[in-house]
Amino acid sequence: MRKLAEAPIADPAWIAKARYALRSGAAEWERAQMETLDAWEETAYGQD
Repeated sequence: MRKLAEAPIADPAWIAKARYALRSGAAEWERAQMETLDAWEETAYGQD
């Protein structure tokens, strides 16, 4: 994220790569959050 904040954004290809990296990071974060939620639910309610 720091590199995104410090880099000059002028190249459309660079912008596309940055957006892809942000989407990928968001997807990984969301997956981790869902795994945590699944673990909590399993502990609270037991396995299906």
